[in-house]
Amino acid sequence: MDQNPRLAKVLLAVNEVSNDSGLGFEQKLQRILEKITQALGAESASVMMKKGRKGLEVVASTHPDLVGVRQAMDEQSPSTWVARTGELLYVDDADRSERFPPRFSRYRKSAFLLVPVKGQGRVSGVISVTDKIEDDAFSPEEQEILIQLAGQVIHALENHRLAEDLRKKRRTLLKRNRQLKSLERLKTDLFPMLIHDLKGPISELMANLDILSYTASEENRGYVETAKTSCDTLYSMVCNLMDIARLEEGKLNLV
Repeated sequence: MDQNPRLAKVLLAVNEVSNDSGLGFEQKLQRILEKITQALGAESASVMMKKGRKGLEVVASTHPDLVGVRQAMDEQSPSTWVARTGELLYVDDADRSERFPPRFSRYRKSAFLLVPVKGQGRVSGVISVTDKIEDDAFSPEEQEILIQLAGQVIHALENHRLAEDLRKKRRTLLKRNRQLKSLERLKTDLFPMLIHDLKGPISELMANLDILSYTASEENRGYVETAKTSCDTLYSMVCNLMDIARLEEGKLNLV
């Protein structure tokens, strides 16, 4: 890279675009494409990305009307050939090429250059450049520059993927946090109400057992006393739960 100031300069510019958090994915690709055309002295370029296993889609182009155009992988075109083989393709005269069908009439020059965009050993897209401003040819140096810049597109894609993953995880955490807060509010509202409502029936039961103890026979009085003791224990438990609730709400001070 130190021996090629031209490559170093454009890689620095592309890297700045890739790391710009204020740009969306499509905006980054469009800016990178502008840097590519400037570096190679060309007028026309596009980035196509794989959509599933059966097609390519233009996601950035110097011709805005091409964005969104799709090609099936079984089509006989330069882009699909590069996507299938993962190899660089340079055609110096498209008009004389017997391998591919005629190109769009919007292209003025005959030479075109395509390189694969690779990540983890797999082709994820294709960058194509044509319409050289001066000589209608791409030098070996320019071909190497485009190969290097294709790696920067991967960097932009990876940054975008990581950012999307972080956003999804953040949304998931926020959603779970809201659910936990909702459950906590429900517990806070419901728990004291239930405990308070339990005191009434228990108090009434204790009062009736007290009256019953005066009228019960000697044989049954033991059962009544046992029931009263159990009610006293249950009442104490309810009072303790109410104290815990008040402690959690900061309404009861420990001494």
